[in-house]
Amino acid sequence: MNTAKLLSTTFHLNNHEASKTFNIKVKNEILPSDPSPNYLGVTLDRQINYRKYLEGCANKIAKRNCILRKLSRTTRCASQSVLRTSTLALCKSAHEYCAPVWTRSQNTKLVDVKLRKSMRTIGGCLK
Repeated sequence: MNTAKLLSTTFHLNNHEASKTFNIKVKNEILPSDPSPNYLGVTLDRQINYRKYLEGCANKIAKRNCILRKLSRTTRCASQSVLRTSTLALCKSAHEYCAPVWTRSQNTKLVDVKLRKSMRTIGGCLK
């Protein structure tokens, strides 16, 4: 085991024990504790509502929406099929990563709003 990459975290339903940490030793080293660890690119939090991860995903999609809007304003590349393919590659791929894990979260609206902007860019229904 690589102790530099290990950390411990606890998930409690009891709020009084939320800040409780354990002294877990591996190879005579105490593992650091992290209240919101990152596992395979998804940030876990104590409430298991994935808010921090979904905020980051929404920011990522918002940045990519800016690229799509710039692409839609050009005369050479503004065809709907190019915009659709670009949206699938840039925005939808970021949205669908680990979606089965966080799809029932109450914070999915953060990402859905940004995806609707992407769809409006494809359809040409910009405000």
